Amino acid sequence: MSSLSRLVHALLNVNVTSSDGQSRRLRKVSVNATLVLGAACAAIWAIAFAGLGAWWLACVDLGMALLYAILLAGIHRFKRIEPFRSLALGMLLVASLAHHMILGGFAGSGSSILFAFLTPASALITYRAKDAWPWFVAFLGVLVLAALTDKRFAPLGHIDSQVVLSWTTAAAIASFTVMLFGFFRYFLIQREEILEALRVEQDKSERLLLNILPEEIAGRLKQQPGIIADGFPEVTVLFADLVGFTKLSEELSAQELVHLLDSIFTSFDHLTERHGLEKIKTIGDAYMVAGGLPQPRPDHAEAIARLALDMRDAITRSPLAQRHDLAMRIGIHTGPVVAGIIGDTKFSYDMWGDTVNTASRMESHGLPGEIQVSEDTYGRLSVAFELEGRGSVAVKGKGEMPVYLLQGMRSFTASEAPSLA
Repeated sequence: MSSLSRLVHALLNVNVTSSDGQSRRLRKVSVNATLVLGAACAAIWAIAFAGLGAWWLACVDLGMALLYAILLAGIHRFKRIEPFRSLALGMLLVASLAHHMILGGFAGSGSSILFAFLTPASALITYRAKDAWPWFVAFLGVLVLAALTDKRFAPLGHIDSQVVLSWTTAAAIASFTVMLFGFFRYFLIQREEILEALRVEQDKSERLLLNILPEEIAGRLKQQPGIIADGFPEVTVLFADLVGFTKLSEELSAQELVHLLDSIFTSFDHLTERHGLEKIKTIGDAYMVAGGLPQPRPDHAEAIARLALDMRDAITRSPLAQRHDLAMRIGIHTGPVVAGIIGDTKFSYDMWGDTVNTASRMESHGLPGEIQVSEDTYGRLSVAFELEGRGSVAVKGKGEMPVYLLQGMRSFTASEAPSLA
């Protein structure tokens, strides 16, 4: 970066701090830019008018350049923009009116009075939009004053009024074209930044929604907010619970406890995704998964069984689980459920029905380190999986129920493999 570029960058960022928000930073930079450009332009005008012999105008513009430089130094010294911003914009109105009068009104100055419009234009950027309108009223007042007093001023006789008229008109056109180009460019950049920010936020919201809801349900919810409810004639539900976790929670710190649970459940999340199943929720140290919804699939029981075996193996291989002597108790049941979303805040995809309750009972009446399945699930797994009968278990609210322990997958020769037809 050249020395001039570093100087301009430093001047534009006077009093800008890393803690400033985007809007406040923009206002500070805009005020600084107004002062820097105002000082530079006033100095150029002072030199030009001095060359034309218009010493009064040269003095006015030289004074403007010095005052703008003083205001910029004041911002740097006092770390504030509010009073200096108002002085800068007010001086621009006064200077524009002074040019108009000294050059002889509209006949001698051409369009120079329009430089006063830079005041409300700059206010739109350097103030909040609702606070900029008084500056536009002030500009209209200057314009009315210039019109009412126009006949009292005559062109300067000792300079070529045509040269001044041409020069001021060209300068006014150049200033307004630069201003309009700058405004349009600024708003286009802002629009692109806003659209990009909206896209990023939309992607974040989309990812967050998909972390909470199944993709199909999330799509339906976006199209038609409200209650979503579906009945499924047959799904398989799995409940898994960490044996001994309640006692362990009294011994570990909060950070250690959450780290342990996060490590185990994150591995379960990856397994659930690999098997194409739907994680429903976690309840404390319990983990709930369903197969066969929201998209029905014929092998929902088999997929849940494979997941359960992988979950048990994951606990067996987990150094954290073994260090704290944790075991997994898993229960599985197959049957009809109702699933959907209710409410409009903190919603989640959930399931209801006797199948859910029975799957929970299969887990709570199970054995540590074992996968207990109901007879309904057994009937769908007995061909491809090895299961061991446990007998009947007294299940709360259900009475005596025959249950089975899932041991693993069967090994078949090519001739023994079951047909999938």
